[in-house]
Amino acid sequence: QATSGLEGRCWDSGSGTGSMYFFRQDFKDPKLRAAFRDQKFRAALSHAYNRADVQKAVYFGLGELSTGTMSPKAIEYNVNDEGRAAYAEWRDSYVGYDPEKAKALLDEAGDVAGADGKRTLPDGSPMQTQATIAADQAPTGEHMSKNERLVRDWQAIGIDAVLTPLPAEGYDEQWRAGDIPMKTAWEVGD
Repeated sequence: QATSGLEGRCWDSGSGTGSMYFFRQDFKDPKLRAAFRDQKFRAALSHAYNRADVQKAVYFGLGELSTGTMSPKAIEYNVNDEGRAAYAEWRDSYVGYDPEKAKALLDEAGDVAGADGKRTLPDGSPMQTQATIAADQAPTGEHMSKNERLVRDWQAIGIDAVLTPLPAEGYDEQWRAGDIPMKTAWEVGD
């Protein structure tokens, strides 16, 4: 700085999160829809995700680990102690990386591992989850790096997770119609 005369500043975008993922609660496949609506299934996949690894590798150690909330600067969280407590509860719910807990929750949900280690749905049919992205996203960068780690972590607990690029044209319409099982790369702000 003294030599160049330049000053570096970080811009606060106001975003509450980085890249996130969402399961489609009204996905058209009834078996996967039931799994996505099962709180134990969602909690298991949350505990299977190594957010600290993502924080270090993708966000250079910045930010705070979260399951995804609005911005910590949102007025709803800062108006009083109750709001601050609600923010902390939502931020921290199911955030701890614990693959063994994740496996136990999946077992409780009836999503058991077969001899090959792959999990099945409660009726015994194969479970495959697609982590979809719009195909026009850059093949590298924040979202892709996060998605690759997400798929890796879910595969480690027996979920047959597949990173699936879909054509960008019509992607949002397919999501709204319940044709896409999960979506990644959103950010939540105020």
